[in-house]
This record gives sequence, structure tokens and C-alpha cells, in this order.
Amino acid sequence: MSAFRMYGLPDRILWDKGALGSAGEEYAGLDVWLLRGWSDCAHVPRDLDSWLPIYSFVHGSAGVPLPAEHARFRPKRCLLEYAPGAAVRRVMRRAGSVAGGPGFTSTGRGKPEAPALGKLARPLHVSSVPQMFIRGVGTAVPATRYKQSECWAVLEDSEVFTRLAPRSRALLRKVFSGQNGIDSRALALSPLTEAFDLTPNALHARFANNAPVLAAQAAERALKNANISRDEIDAVLISTCTGYLCPGLTSYVSERLGLRPGVFGLDLVGQGCVAAMPNLRTAEALIASRRARTALSICVEVCSAALYFDDDPGVLISACLFGDGAGAAVLSHERGATLRTIEWKDSESLLSPSDRDALKFETRDGMLRNILTTPVPGIAARHSAEVLERVLQRHQLKPEQITGWIWHSGGRDVLTALREQFGFHNGELDHTTAVLREYGNISSACVYHVLERSLANGTPPGWWWMSAFGAGFSCHGALLKVS
Repeated sequence: MSAFRMYGLPDRILWDKGALGSAGEEYAGLDVWLLRGWSDCAHVPRDLDSWLPIYSFVHGSAGVPLPAEHARFRPKRCLLEYAPGAAVRRVMRRAGSVAGGPGFTSTGRGKPEAPALGKLARPLHVSSVPQMFIRGVGTAVPATRYKQSECWAVLEDSEVFTRLAPRSRALLRKVFSGQNGIDSRALALSPLTEAFDLTPNALHARFANNAPVLAAQAAERALKNANISRDEIDAVLISTCTGYLCPGLTSYVSERLGLRPGVFGLDLVGQGCVAAMPNLRTAEALIASRRARTALSICVEVCSAALYFDDDPGVLISACLFGDGAGAAVLSHERGATLRTIEWKDSESLLSPSDRDALKFETRDGMLRNILTTPVPGIAARHSAEVLERVLQRHQLKPEQITGWIWHSGGRDVLTALREQFGFHNGELDHTTAVLREYGNISSACVYHVLERSLANGTPPGWWWMSAFGAGFSCHGALLKVS
């Protein structure tokens, strides 16, 4: 009844005996699924397709024989609630059947006493058609952008460089002067020598001064591209791992954007490069539950506020790899009026704590220190393949049916591992490679940049796959339908 009070009475009720509870439970749970009506026949297969994985993997009696199933039900009686004046058909039990089983007839009108389900095997919950649209995407990077050759020249002339071991200096020379997949990086450093101001206070100030600005710039561009007013935003979700503020970034960004006071703000931290995907999935949950009609998803990283130098190879490569940037997306339960429609169809996650130490931040001397190890590319590729396979199986799709690939860049070796894992050889990683080349690894903001390029540069419509990986070790992926 709570579902009907919240959403109103449906035009039609399709009744099923329900899924079984687990062994030893007396009653089956009652699931209520609310489905929207269809305005024309073209919408029917599209929406039913989105329910296929739910009906296949969530609902169903799992082949329990009919006699055993019926034996678990016992009739009870209680009063059901009906609106005043409502027309109600009473369901009567025939001899030899049980409440809720077959053999029922319906008679008359009135306010009956009806068989109840008793205590539910699990709480009543309401599921709506899983539907979310990406209405607009926006990105931002610092105005100061440096070639890798400039970074090397400044580093080679620094006191920090003289304190490193000869082997470490040789590694830095090789990375900066070689073909590492990065030509330039946008960094919130002006002048570039600020990179060597490595006190905790200086690093925190760098984050606090730049993260709100970059996040707001990306959000403003996303709102403009979505043709959405800031007053229509019900929730704002911001992810970061390169700094900490309390109150969180949602306070500062909401103020800069002029969002209404009633907006729901959620700050997400500690997820590293993968953060965009759980951010988007959280927004999907808010929209599916009708707690928000339109949400703003933002990821912002000031990796120059997490610089650290010592003789660990992973720490040194991190200093050569990461850049600063932000990305944002406007999400809604309704499709927009833009040239392309991006519908979020399904998603999947994988968490592997046994691989946690391969990639993570630690705190040393009051500063963030990135742990980056050589197995990371292989771990990322392997987990990415597993996540993709799960989703494609649910939708009866094959990898060759994916027309657009939105990947977190990671780094040159990560992209090489992805090519080998998936057999990419026809430009599937072109946009991801371009973002890495021009900006470096911009951590959680990367997939927004790749998605923006894919939309702007004529990637064919159809099924798209968006995926990221990072600390945890975790991997997330989402199936998009672009039309």
C-alpha cells in the first residue's frame, strides 16, 4: 500500500504468485514493480529489454517443483486497506487449494477480509524501470599546461632531483624523454616550480584553491550542454581522492553554481581513478528511487596537490603521469532534446581486495604518497574483461556489437594491456589515447573527457561501453545505448 500511496494507483495490476523465499521460510516475499505505460509500440521492446536481466536474474522460482512450492504456504486472514468507495473483487479459495495458489475465483464487490501473506520473507520494496539518461557532459582543466619536456627541464634543475639516487634520476630521464604516451599535462602550477613546494600546508592550499573552481567549470559546461537550468538540479555528487575538505566540495561547488538551498549534496572520497563510475551509479539509484529527477555528477582531481618524490619507482612514475582536471555529467530520468540520446542501460562492479596493495594512496609525513606497482596494467585488463563479460551476457550481446568504447586511460602500459586483452586494433582506444596524450592521467575525471570526445567526434550510435578501474582494487563498467 505504501507504494500506491507514493506513486498513485496503477492503471493495471499484473499479479504473479511471487518469488520464493529461501529454504525454511514460510512465506514468499512480495515484490512490487511499477512500470510506466507506453505511448507507442516502438517504446515497448526498448523498455522490456531493460527488464530482461531483472526478470531473468532477480525474479523466478528457480525451478522449484510445484508441490514443494505450495507446501510452504499457509493461509491466514487479516484486513487489507482499500480507499473509500473502491470497487474490490473478493478472491475465494476452492477446496484443495491454498491461499495464493491456483484454483481461485473472483466474485462480487465490497470490502472483504482477504487472505494475507503474513510476515514477509523479506521487506517490501519498490523497483522502477531502470532508466537514466546522460543529458549533458562538461570538462575542465587548469589554464596552465606544460609539455613533458618543460617538466623535465624544471625537474632536472631542482634540488629535489639532486636528492634522488642515480638510478631514480635515470628512470625520470627515461620516462620524460621517451615515448610514454603523454605529450603534455594541465597542472594547477604557476610557475611550474611550485611543484617542489611539498609541505602539507602548500599541498592542501593547492587543492582547496583549485578543486572547487575546476569542478564548477565542468558542471557549468555540462548544464549548458544539457540545456538544463541550475534550479532543476535536485542532487549533486562530487568525487575526489586528491584532497580533503570539510565541509566537502558540494558546499563550495553548490555555492559557485548558485544551486537552490534544497539540493542534496553527497561527497564521495577514497575511490581513486575509478570514482566516476560509482558516482554515476549512486546518481542512478537516486533517480530510480525518485529521490531526484535530475542529478549532477562531478569528479575533480588536483593531482599536483598529491605530488611526492622519493626513490620508489612507482612514486616517481606517478609524478610523471598524472594531471589535473574535472568532468561532469547532467543525469535525468527523462531524455533531453539534444542531438544524441545517451541511455544508461546496465552496470556492473568488481572488487578485489586481494589486489588492494597494487594501487593505493598512503599518508607519509602528512602528505599523500601514491603506490603504483608493475602488476596494475594486467590486473586492470583482467578485471575489465570480467565486468564486460557479465553485462554482455545479461543482454545477449557480443563485444563486436559495441560501437563506442569509453575507457579510463590509466597510462601507456594500461592501454597496451587493454589492447592485448580485448584484441583492439581498429581505433577503439583512439579517444582514450588522445586524452592521455594531451592531459596525462587525470584520474577519476578521465571518462568524462573521453565521453565528451566520443560525442563530439562522430563515434557511431548503438551500444557503448564505459569503464574505469582503480583503488580497491576495483573495476566498474556501464552499458550505454546511444541513439
